[in-house]
Amino acid sequence: MSTSKKKERKTTIFGVLINMTEQMKQEVNQCMFDYSFMFRFSFKRLVEIEREHELDEDRKKAIQQLEKDVSSRTGYPIRVAKDAVADANELLTARHTLMVEYHELWKERYENTKAKYERFKQNPNVNHRSFHMLGLQNKMERQLKQIQFYEQHILQHTFPSIVFGGRKNFEELQKGNLSKEKWNELRNGRMSSRGDATKGGNPNLRVLETEEGFALQMISNRKVINGKKFYYEKTLIPLYIATKCSKKTRKLNGRKYPEVMKRALESGKAYQVEILKRDGQYHVRITVSEEKPIVQEKINGYLAVDTNIDGLALCLMNEKGFPTKFTWLGEGGLQYYPTHKRENVIWELAHQVVWPCVEQKLALVMEDLAFIHSKDVSKKVRRKSHQFCYRKLLECMETLCIRYGVKQVQVKPQFTSVIGRLKYQTRFRVNVHSAAALVIGRRAIPGLRETVPKKLLCVLTKKQLETFHEQNEWKQWSTMQKQATKLLKKQGAAFYQWHDYKKRVYQTLVTPKARKTKSSNKKRETKASFDTIIVHPIAE
Repeated sequence: MSTSKKKERKTTIFGVLINMTEQMKQEVNQCMFDYSFMFRFSFKRLVEIEREHELDEDRKKAIQQLEKDVSSRTGYPIRVAKDAVADANELLTARHTLMVEYHELWKERYENTKAKYERFKQNPNVNHRSFHMLGLQNKMERQLKQIQFYEQHILQHTFPSIVFGGRKNFEELQKGNLSKEKWNELRNGRMSSRGDATKGGNPNLRVLETEEGFALQMISNRKVINGKKFYYEKTLIPLYIATKCSKKTRKLNGRKYPEVMKRALESGKAYQVEILKRDGQYHVRITVSEEKPIVQEKINGYLAVDTNIDGLALCLMNEKGFPTKFTWLGEGGLQYYPTHKRENVIWELAHQVVWPCVEQKLALVMEDLAFIHSKDVSKKVRRKSHQFCYRKLLECMETLCIRYGVKQVQVKPQFTSVIGRLKYQTRFRVNVHSAAALVIGRRAIPGLRETVPKKLLCVLTKKQLETFHEQNEWKQWSTMQKQATKLLKKQGAAFYQWHDYKKRVYQTLVTPKARKTKSSNKKRETKASFDTIIVHPIAE
């Protein structure tokens, strides 16, 4: 049995500051306001440093001078100033990276639209002055403007101006739809401190274990002079670490985060602390490092997952790829729940998926999805895809797999629903999502190929059959999808209705000669049946 080496992973612990007096609230608000000021001031100054200094050595010296300047302006230790400057530098790097990503995204959208326009232009049956063609031309013009916009920022090494607190929130404030208190929370309601293992984990925002529970020790800018030495005042505030207690048994459900926090404090490793003020409460996020458990490579089967808007389709299969059970975890509220409730539902779904893998020693198979919106779609499709959280679902399942030592396999998602609909939906009498989950699971098994059944080959034409066996696996299924869609269109149906219309499609594929032979055979059978009838006399 082969095992992988242990590595560290990050875990975020959620907490809330509780039992705060008015003096504690004022001190926390003042510290968050000062930190937000340092963050904004550092960001603007870093933009100027980029323009003034071209060499990296000059920039490093300017950044060191900026850290001292920020510390002297606010009176906080140099360590707090370094954290603020590092945060601002990360934001600056992210903005430049975003310009490049947006430029590539709009360029890909433009190429797709242009290819579509050229394809319609070559068709003699399409009117070049139709509304559809004019709409494609206008779309290409808009996309070209976006490409030029981001290209100009990349060449000048700039980016659009930033409004700290959010541009939309600022517009709502100007309209009177957002209160000043809420705006101050969004703009000045954050403080962060990086960890340092040489100074007990975190010198500025330190988590302590007391007799009553946990507490957060926060540094301030007030100096206390003791002879020739001085130190900064610190405030101790009670901290509640999030736990999920059962209402019936009063036992802790899920992960016991207080124990995780205790282990992190005992190890002496560095941990990062972030405070956010939201709706009058002070939320604390503590990021600690833990060792990854050993992943067991020996497995008893596979559990494949197909992610959908209204839930998850699961397929349990053995080592040879034969399905033993299909299940559906449906939760329609993923599109409509608020953020906190939606996140809670996602984690519950992820636990329902991963926990059977822990108990039965299964490997979890998921799709390797790339979250790139390269297609220019309608507002309705964009809204639905934005509301559905593919990324969060997969990230939660990956996190739990790492936490519990479950082997995870990521496969390519191309043509999973097509193969499931044409090959497995009718055979196992399941919906298309469960059939797609079966295809996903079979792709994780080395040596298995999804060949096209002989019955489906009858939908192809003679020209397609001549070159069909020379094509690779995905090209074959692409040909099958196009031909099935073409035949269904004649019946007034779409590809997703294959299961309901396939009998009609097969009937239309019968040649005229075969119909004549069938009709003549029926006539012969009826004549033979009349000749073999024996009439018995009626008994008197």
